[in-house]
Amino acid sequence: MTWNIVHIYRSIRSRLFRQCRDHRKARRLVLEHLEDRLAPATVSWAVDANGNWNDASKWLDDQGVHRLPAPNDMAVINRAVPVTVTIDSAQSVGSLQVGAQETLALVPVGARCLDPAPAHC
Repeated sequence: MTWNIVHIYRSIRSRLFRQCRDHRKARRLVLEHLEDRLAPATVSWAVDANGNWNDASKWLDDQGVHRLPAPNDMAVINRAVPVTVTIDSAQSVGSLQVGAQETLALVPVGARCLDPAPAHC
């Protein structure tokens, strides 16, 4: 048997057609139900003013909603002017980014203040 171009073409075409036909029968789409997941958000200090960490009106998340940072969120305090954010209760965030000119004032919760007492006591 001599192999000519027509015979090679027919052989390849026959194999490809057989594979395509088998491929159509074998595949079936399956959908799997997954649990709900919330992605961590970035919540930024939104005002050029000092304030308390617990004041939700001073925070803005990446969806434009005023809210406090949640335990999995990234809290960002980085303004064009220096600001002081006072933290006077236990807080938990996924990560915290603070600009070089910002100040975090940590106020002891339930601890006694020293004499002379600072302004926050």
